[in-house]
Amino acid sequence: MPISSLLVHTREELTSSVSARLSGHPAIDVAHISGAAIAIVTETPDDSVDKLLWHQIEEISGVTHLELVYHNFEDGKEYTNAR
Repeated sequence: MPISSLLVHTREELTSSVSARLSGHPAIDVAHISGAAIAIVTETPDDSVDKLLWHQIEEISGVTHLELVYHNFEDGKEYTNAR
């Protein structure tokens, strides 16, 4: 289950409307808003849904770009070092 932290950059005059759209999505938690930047955390069932969500965020009116801060893509399986 991918969990990501993203910084959503916006046109400053549209930050509040972008934040409202993000807050309404069940896979997104708005963590902090500062000026034209919104820090969010996303949690999705798999990488394909994660990628789709990022694309949907980029398409919101007022979003200028996304910046990935952290991405955890563990799926609960045990990992070993490959040699």
